[in-house]
Amino acid sequence: GAWVAIGPGTPGPVANMPRDRRRSRFHLDHPSPTWALGFAAGPYEVQSQTWTGAAGPLEIEWYRLPEHREAFDRMASITPALLEHHERIFGPYPFPDSRLAIVETLSSSSANTTWIGVGSRIFAHEGQDEGEEEGHSKAEHILAHELGHAWWGHGLSVASWRDNWLHESFASYGGLLFLGEQEGQEAMELAFQRMASDVSFKHRLALCSKASECSATSISSALWYKGPWVLRTLRSQIHNDEQWFAALRDFQKTHRFQTVTTDDLAQTLEKATGRSWDRFLQEWFASSGLPCIVGTVRIAADQLAVDLENRKDRVLTRNPKEEDRNFHLSLRLRWKEGGQFQERLLALKPGDNSFVFDCNGEPTDVELVGLESILGPHEVKILPMPHSGLGRR
Repeated sequence: GAWVAIGPGTPGPVANMPRDRRRSRFHLDHPSPTWALGFAAGPYEVQSQTWTGAAGPLEIEWYRLPEHREAFDRMASITPALLEHHERIFGPYPFPDSRLAIVETLSSSSANTTWIGVGSRIFAHEGQDEGEEEGHSKAEHILAHELGHAWWGHGLSVASWRDNWLHESFASYGGLLFLGEQEGQEAMELAFQRMASDVSFKHRLALCSKASECSATSISSALWYKGPWVLRTLRSQIHNDEQWFAALRDFQKTHRFQTVTTDDLAQTLEKATGRSWDRFLQEWFASSGLPCIVGTVRIAADQLAVDLENRKDRVLTRNPKEEDRNFHLSLRLRWKEGGQFQERLLALKPGDNSFVFDCNGEPTDVELVGLESILGPHEVKILPMPHSGLGRR
């Protein structure tokens, strides 16, 4: 069939040219980073749908090749739900006046301003990857990530490639949250754990200074594996999901079509939570290594005793002198007492940490909340007290 062209923004008139050629024009009303101005063309089958978002109706177009019609349509069907999810956590879709196109491409997958390219080979090999999760296919995971770049990469863009984690880590993080919403928390947790296994002790989210000079040096596996985990950890340290997601939406609104840095994110987080996050970002963004929290929570007849060691993982840290340099973390201890739930915040400094809490009666349903959301190898056991009479500390 006739070839169709896809580009950034709204398609304009198509002009016939000599030698059976056609010229397509595209109009974009908003600023865009130059690296996101991509084009594609092919003998596509085209479908469309009007979706109503926060800013009004948005035209969604799907461009598929007939060879992979069934697999492509299966992926495309999640687009409205994906847009609704990302708008809910990140704010309005940045380009409501232009159509959104989802395009099968012969190259690798890519995020372009107002259109997403999904590599054709993904459809050709769908279902053949070992360990692929049931439910969402690999193509759907990729679409969720690439569409996230409409907010993190196109709607705002980093001032320096050194901060490229703001693009890639948030796009992956949004895709993981969408997986949890669609397939359940167990599926999301499995995906996070697979990512954790690929995090190296050498990984830093802050890329080397050369990354400021060329986008080719701004790629590191840390952006896709460590980055989403750091965002999950940051959310757990805020201890308030309303503040966390409000900060993300405010960051998008404040910096729409601007260039941003990690410091800008820190300022937005401080505004939302009333506290500084500079130390957190220094420890997790600029530094390497991972925390390791080990210890016990012991239950007595009328007390809870917590003993936790917070250090850098000795397996991952090459220099033993660096073990206690970071990390500063917090957890919530929750238990039931007299039929009512009680909760205390535990602020963990590097090194040894001990806490004792008096209870009116024997505490039950004791749990340490938030440990599962902190990247690192942790082991904390909840045990009965071997003897009574803890004393005060």
